[in-house]
Amino acid sequence: MVNKPFRALASLLRSRGPVRLTSPALNASALPRAGLALGLLAIALGVAGGVYARSRPPRPLAAATPSATAALSAEGLRGQAELAQPGYLVSRGASSRGERPTATLALTAVPTSLPAATPTAAAMKAISYRVAAGDTVAALAERFGISAETILWANDLDAGATLQPGQELTILPVSGVLHTVRKGDTLNGIAEHYGVEPATIIAANSVASPDALSIDQTLIIPGGRPLPPPTPVPAAPLAPEATSAPVSAEATGKGAEIVAIAQRYLGYAYVYGGASPAAGFDCSGFTQYVYGQAGLSIARGLSGQLAAGPSVSRSELLPGDLVFFQGTYQAGLSHVGIYVGDGMMIHASSPERGVCYDDLDATYWVQHYYGACRAW
Repeated sequence: MVNKPFRALASLLRSRGPVRLTSPALNASALPRAGLALGLLAIALGVAGGVYARSRPPRPLAAATPSATAALSAEGLRGQAELAQPGYLVSRGASSRGERPTATLALTAVPTSLPAATPTAAAMKAISYRVAAGDTVAALAERFGISAETILWANDLDAGATLQPGQELTILPVSGVLHTVRKGDTLNGIAEHYGVEPATIIAANSVASPDALSIDQTLIIPGGRPLPPPTPVPAAPLAPEATSAPVSAEATGKGAEIVAIAQRYLGYAYVYGGASPAAGFDCSGFTQYVYGQAGLSIARGLSGQLAAGPSVSRSELLPGDLVFFQGTYQAGLSHVGIYVGDGMMIHASSPERGVCYDDLDATYWVQHYYGACRAW
């Protein structure tokens, strides 16, 4: 069907008279008029085509789905740009007989954007370094961007140690300490022991959960510092029988059981970080182990043990109670023992004395006494 604009144009041309097919002679003066006529004709055709395109009713298309293939007619190819929507790849198909491409557009789902990769936390790793001639602890600390103390602690070196060429050193990726997990260790206890947050240990070692620690696992503790062992202190003179004192008459029930278990380990070695007869004991490792043998679970750290039961005054102490001290080798809460009765306690004292008795009325312990709790 001929559209109205085209019929109007035909009428206009007919009104101008018959079309002559002869080519008139062109000269310089006729060129501008011919150009103007051609320009007007081009504009008229463009306007007519636009009106036709707008007046043509749209052909509905099937909704594009990731698995759909829309077959379009040759006329539909004019609108293929409209089908090239984000998320679909438009391609023409070709016949198997070598003919020109068929009028078929295949809509193939393609991702408009790739999902962002989720970074996964990687555990920090210590490395092994072989000492070269001229290496010093200070120079290596500067090279690896860690503190000199970190190198000393990780390799059990004394301050001012001289390194030997060929010596193997463990180098941490950050300033801090290494901790080997022992039986009875907990994430919170380790964190408290080194003065860091549990989340710091989890992030540095990619710990799956606070309960996922395994015996002999090595942990990097960023920012941790090993606590020095308690300084040996003079103890009050003990009667000969005090080294093998029986359970006090004050002890009853669970308290008596705790004291009896603690006395089995008199003379065992003091080892910083130790929490078992095989490894030795430090103060809180000893109390945690003894309570565990009595069927009681308490924290590894001092503040956790202090909060394990109600507070009791010095005059109300019963055998089995935990007694705490402050400022013994560092500021704040720093030592714990088990009250055995008759004004005495049993505790992991120092490397020189190991597990032993001490008199709570001795001047040193009176000056540093902090408080007590009943965790049984």
